[in-house]
Amino acid sequence: MVVKADRVAGPWRWEREGGIPSYEAAVDVGLAKAIVRGGFNHSVDFSFSDEYKLDHAFCVPLSFVRPEADLPLAPILCNVMAPPVPPARRFFEVGTRLRKIIEAYPEDLRVGVVCTGHLSLEIGGPTGSGNSAPDPEFDDAAVDLIGRGDVDGVLREFTPERMMRAGNYTAGVLNFVALMGLAEARPAGHAECVHSDILSVPFFAWDLDGGS
Repeated sequence: MVVKADRVAGPWRWEREGGIPSYEAAVDVGLAKAIVRGGFNHSVDFSFSDEYKLDHAFCVPLSFVRPEADLPLAPILCNVMAPPVPPARRFFEVGTRLRKIIEAYPEDLRVGVVCTGHLSLEIGGPTGSGNSAPDPEFDDAAVDLIGRGDVDGVLREFTPERMMRAGNYTAGVLNFVALMGLAEARPAGHAECVHSDILSVPFFAWDLDGGS
């Protein structure tokens, strides 16, 4: 889903009370609409919204990446939570097509793509592990595959069954598969997995202008 409201702000009240930072910024409505229109030419039927409140997935990274909130956004949400979740191949395909749409946009813009997601994660699921990262082996393998641009490995390993074994919310890793598609499966300039007692936190970076 593409957000094409004039401005976006967040987070929700209960997230703000939990310490999530506030964020508000303008939307590049022209680019957002171009993404929606361009999707039809690339077999991606984007939904869209003129009323969206940013949640932690936007507010947290943006507060670090651009605390000035002076750059316009074109927010895109992927379904990684509510069944049926699309397969990994579809996330990769949408990423590649999103790149084509952005490259075809006639305005002279420099576009940076910020993606958030997570690795293995269980939230009140059948393993009884509480809110935790129950499968660090999956986490390390996922960062390695995405970081190397190994499309075949990602499609082989990121099946619904394997992700569910890693944790009932593990499909959040598919957001990074879309980013991998946008980067044309090039190896990341930086790929890292930081383990903690709560979550394994992934970091990826591609400098596409620099050719990496």
